[in-house]
Amino acid sequence: QCRDWMIPVGSSTSMFYQQKAWNSSSWIEHCQEQFGVTPTPRLQNLWNELHANSNFAKKLLFTNGMNDGWSAASKLYNGTDDEGVITLNFPNGAHHSELQSEWPLSYDTADISKGFEQITTILQTWISQKTNRD
Repeated sequence: QCRDWMIPVGSSTSMFYQQKAWNSSSWIEHCQEQFGVTPTPRLQNLWNELHANSNFAKKLLFTNGMNDGWSAASKLYNGTDDEGVITLNFPNGAHHSELQSEWPLSYDTADISKGFEQITTILQTWISQKTNRD
């Protein structure tokens, strides 16, 4: 996280932790001291670019396992937003459980198995649309 994304943690008024105003300089200093890296928020910059230039990308699919601690920084609804970004949340999903290379696995929960089917259908549709245009 320190290298790619700067999430303004600790700046919410709904948290029970001591409130601190978000300060990117403090975050950079923390990352340098704790991990020896200087943040280069390329994912954040990419996200900003996507919002600034609608021609930059035409298809985005976010998947999110709700048992993943990082889910709090994601889109927390299923569906397609006004910009065409599709979000699929998995109540029993954990970090990358929806991105395994083989599936279904014997221990996959029903929502993960269904999610693989949804992801496959969405990607096949996009590939088909692209192939039919060319």
